Amino acid sequence: MPEQDQMDRLLSRALSAPVPALSTDFEQQLTQRLRPRRLSPQGRVALILYGVSAIVTSVWLMRLASIEWSMVAASVVVPLIVVAVVFRHYGLRPAFRARAG
Repeated sequence: MPEQDQMDRLLSRALSAPVPALSTDFEQQLTQRLRPRRLSPQGRVALILYGVSAIVTSVWLMRLASIEWSMVAASVVVPLIVVAVVFRHYGLRPAFRARAG
């Protein structure tokens, strides 16, 4: 059988099949799956503890290296200011404020 006839039969079978359709709640299911996940309360506590311990460890190590307090304070405060400016510029709000408001 020539290839052209095989292709014609294949196409005619494919085109005679019913047209597939998405379920009625497809968009809702897709939105739920793509929604960003929120941290659980335990996850937030773990993240806060990690951040605090990182700051404390950094300060302790910088003081062991005899770095002046002004430089230690600047190395902790400046990144926090940068994060606050970026959040404000892009209109972002921390999650704990977004739920309260």
